[in-house]
Amino acid sequence: MLESPEYFASRWTEAEYGRALAKGIGVLRVQWPDTTPSPVTSTASRAELLVEEFRADGQLSDVAIQRICRQLEAVRSQSHALRTMSLMDAVRIAIEQIEGQVNGVGPGRLMQVTLRNGRQLSVQPTLGVPTAMTLQETILRAGHDDCAVVYNHYGIMASWQAHLEWLANRVGGSRWVRQSDAAWDFAGWDAQ
Repeated sequence: MLESPEYFASRWTEAEYGRALAKGIGVLRVQWPDTTPSPVTSTASRAELLVEEFRADGQLSDVAIQRICRQLEAVRSQSHALRTMSLMDAVRIAIEQIEGQVNGVGPGRLMQVTLRNGRQLSVQPTLGVPTAMTLQETILRAGHDDCAVVYNHYGIMASWQAHLEWLANRVGGSRWVRQSDAAWDFAGWDAQ
């Protein structure tokens, strides 16, 4: 985010920042020169722009852009790793909550789980908007096992979620599972 003095004056930027936090997305706060950081952004990483980093035409210098890009990549990669670990942990907790167990994790973070009734499943936690490619890769990694793709549905359009369900209904043995519904869906796997 480019934190200018008026950044939080807009309801759109306020919502954008809050939603990034709600999804656990790391934020790099690029602070405009001579501005006081908002206390709201105290948990965000910070890159401070300096007046001398601006060229005469008002553009940022290449050195400043490279510095910000390096910081942004560090924030992005750390955020991605933390979100992935959090999603995998949520799957583990959901499985254990219904008296199942996680037996192991394979290529691409594909989790092998056993439900309480002994049914074996392959579960693929995925970040971002899942696609048909996500499902195809999960099925190929799983082999012949029943499989599920677990994702965080916040911010994904209802029409896309309906498309995912339509797709899973046409591909046998596969399901899409919202992270928030994981324990519920896995507990009723055979009843569905």
